[in-house]
Amino acid sequence: MFYTYITFTYGNRLHNIGVTSNLKRRLKNIKNINAIRKESEYVKIVYYESFDNSRQAGLKEDQWQLMTEKELIRKVKINNPLLINLIKTKEL
Repeated sequence: MFYTYITFTYGNRLHNIGVTSNLKRRLKNIKNINAIRKESEYVKIVYYESFDNSRQAGLKEDQWQLMTEKELIRKVKINNPLLINLIKTKEL
């Protein structure tokens, strides 16, 4: 299973769009990178879609990359109006 995801900062700004086979591990990696860079804002996965293979996930990522930030925020808010973190971080 592969996932195309959208991350926001806890200040609710768009952070990243990407593809992974493990959402929990990816969120942990993002947090570690931010710590190394001494970036103070935490990141949360606010939206994702699952796919059977990496090609499908990559095509969705390409589609999302063409959207404006405003369009992406609207898309996320339809499914996650409070912009909560969809991945539990306690296990990280």
